[in-house]
Amino acid sequence: MSVRCIHISLAVLLTLGSLLSGCVSAHPTFRSADRARPQAAVALQPITAGQNTLKAKSPTDIGFLPNSADPVLVVAEREGRLVWHRLSDGSTGTLLEITRIGSSYVEKGLVGFAFHPDYANHPKIYT
Repeated sequence: MSVRCIHISLAVLLTLGSLLSGCVSAHPTFRSADRARPQAAVALQPITAGQNTLKAKSPTDIGFLPNSADPVLVVAEREGRLVWHRLSDGSTGTLLEITRIGSSYVEKGLVGFAFHPDYANHPKIYT
């Protein structure tokens, strides 16, 4: 690869990086027609169960246990655990623990899960 190609590639990467750096922000900026549209106010609040604030180590996904009379929040942790939290009383436990989790360049660890559509009759979890 010639020095000229390296300089052009580096210039393209730096330009893209500076353009994309404004895409992820706690305070988004709106351009063109988006400025005139109504903006929704969004705020983050800790999830509490009973009197406990829920904590998860490197959370990657959340969902609710299907067909549960008492809401049970399930949180995926990157290290390979699915932990559950009963919202009414704050009780917690491990639903699934994957001891040998694969890793690829893009996805490292447990990044998501889904319950079987008919979980009541087929209690399966897909990761």
